[in-house]
Amino acid sequence: MRKTASIVLILLSFMVLSAAAQGSGPSPEERQRFIMVVRQLEQSPLDKGLQREGDRKMEWVMRVPGAHMKICGRALREFYQERPEYKYHERIISQLMLASAAFVFEHPDRADDEMADYTASMESALKVYSAILKSKPDTRSKALDELVQISGEGKLESHVRKQCDSGVQSSETQAPTPTVAQQPVEKHTTPEERQRLVVVAHKLEEAPLDPALNSDREWALQWVIRAPDVRVRLCTNLLAGLRRPNHKYRSELANQLLISSAAFLIEHPEQADGIVDQSVGGMEGVLKAYSAILKTDPQATAKSLDDLAQKQRDGKLAEAVREIVKDCR
Repeated sequence: MRKTASIVLILLSFMVLSAAAQGSGPSPEERQRFIMVVRQLEQSPLDKGLQREGDRKMEWVMRVPGAHMKICGRALREFYQERPEYKYHERIISQLMLASAAFVFEHPDRADDEMADYTASMESALKVYSAILKSKPDTRSKALDELVQISGEGKLESHVRKQCDSGVQSSETQAPTPTVAQQPVEKHTTPEERQRLVVVAHKLEEAPLDPALNSDREWALQWVIRAPDVRVRLCTNLLAGLRRPNHKYRSELANQLLISSAAFLIEHPEQADGIVDQSVGGMEGVLKAYSAILKTDPQATAKSLDDLAQKQRDGKLAEAVREIVKDCR
């Protein structure tokens, strides 16, 4: 799970806030090339050359204006929770993100149609899964098999709407027995829930590697996903330094960013609209967790976090974070 942490984090927060570099948007040729790579990955997702090209396109799309990726985490909840983790978990999630951006490039007039975007990216990810099975038939995912069946029955869009749009009623006449993921979303979270989230966030900041807190972390992640009145905005650049090389505890730190950001919003509701304030609050939690990790595993250093920790000691963390997120939409 650790190797896909930042991507999973993005999915849990529903929407990637892609970095938009100053300047004009992508040219028609750049858009077409991007779409072509996404389609090639649907056919040959295990091709090493295409994988490298896909990684480059991911980095590119996060830095250009006029591009965004919207992902609904609820529609893939069972896939995230599947244990053992699917061998090609990262390829599936990467394809979801790339396909979402491709949808907007192909259908700029439907950029605000979230349900169509979610459905199209899911269809693309399932194509990748089917292609993987052709060459690796023993690498199956029960969660993806169920989605393939749903898609084959022509019900994928209905499934996506049911999971991702609480305001849209499913057209299915017979709904399956409700599960936790399918329960109706309340309009507001309770004061008790919000207080619990804050308490859990601070516990995890102090002891991120404590196995006794794993269930609390999972509860917090699921709560943030479902909370209708605690909307976390995340910039993908904040933990970019943990990707290459892949940090040993990237999963814990990525999850901490989400949870600590949510706790900050609860404790400071007057700052809910500012991505800089949210990001500073979230990164303060990450740096506490990072410091706690180093006490247990002194070799688990990360230069990007060491640099931010020094900025914090110098009283310049807010300034540093503002610079990181300045181009996030």
